[in-house]
Amino acid sequence: MMDTEIYSDEHLLAELHSLKESIDRIADFILEMKRDYSVLDEKIELNST
Repeated sequence: MMDTEIYSDEHLLAELHSLKESIDRIADFILEMKRDYSVLDEKIELNST
């Protein structure tokens, strides 16, 4: 039999909010990496010509 924990609605909402903040930070990091890669790719392309 699995142990189950019962969480209050407030606790679940706080957890969801925390997860959303984490996902937002990860998404921002990915977008920053895409921008950095794009700039680097352009520099490499310019140096190759």
